[in-house]
Amino acid sequence: FREKFDWFPKMIFFTATPYQVKQYRRRIAKKDEEILFFEDKDGSLQGPELIHSSEDEHFHESRTYLVSKMSGMEEKFSKQSQDQQETITTRLKEQNTQISNLHRSAETSHSDLMELKNDADGLKSQMSRLLTDNSDIKEGMLETRGEVVGLKGEMSELRAGLLEMRQDMRDIQDALAVLLRLQKPE
Repeated sequence: FREKFDWFPKMIFFTATPYQVKQYRRRIAKKDEEILFFEDKDGSLQGPELIHSSEDEHFHESRTYLVSKMSGMEEKFSKQSQDQQETITTRLKEQNTQISNLHRSAETSHSDLMELKNDADGLKSQMSRLLTDNSDIKEGMLETRGEVVGLKGEMSELRAGLLEMRQDMRDIQDALAVLLRLQKPE
């Protein structure tokens, strides 16, 4: 049926009332008394019926009606298709925006990570400088300890010298006392 009457919109019968189906049975035909089979609302084949060429006017009227119905459905499907395309386009734009935002976030995270790495490198260099300074301070403290030990030795030597000088002063005082006694007349 669809091969013979390819212009016939089968889907009309899915929404047609029984009265409309009877009208289509009477009106739809081809010329020269052809036998017509068509699909009823429930999808079953109906016919055959003899359609006379004297009903050309009805045929033309029915065909015009069906073409207008088909045009209406084409417009409806075109509108639905256009709406679907707009919906898909909108969703694609939203997804592209989300992807761009994620890309920007990834770039920001990467730059933050690079800054953290640079900060860590700076801290490492500061730590190495502090360690170097600590070793220098330790060396200076060891040198100072050596100098203090040397000073302690010198102080001990000075004390010993002072003690010797005191002893010498006592010896001198004793000698002077002896001399003074010797010089006094008896």
